[in-house]
Amino acid sequence: GSWGGRLPVFAAPDAGNLQAREAVERAAHFLGVGISNLITMFCPEVIGLAGGLMERWSDFAAGVQKAIHENCRMVPHARVRLERARLGGQAGLLGAARVWWSRREADLR
Repeated sequence: GSWGGRLPVFAAPDAGNLQAREAVERAAHFLGVGISNLITMFCPEVIGLAGGLMERWSDFAAGVQKAIHENCRMVPHARVRLERARLGGQAGLLGAARVWWSRREADLR
């Protein structure tokens, strides 16, 4: 990554800061709640996760899975695969570039 493979937001929990660790756990919980909403609305087979935070997926995975299990009681959530995007932290940038290019093409027509 652009920070030498280490996101600054994780420096404090890595150093043992309990409040920072709790903040990461809260973020994992709310990411799981958001994913639960997607699962409930769309019942997808796969949800692709991208962005810089996915470099530290191991810090989020358990909390995300717990929140999904707690919040998806009406749909078969166990079948949904959460997969990290192959493009990692570059996925958002490439997606934004594609949107820009599509709009540019439309303007040229």
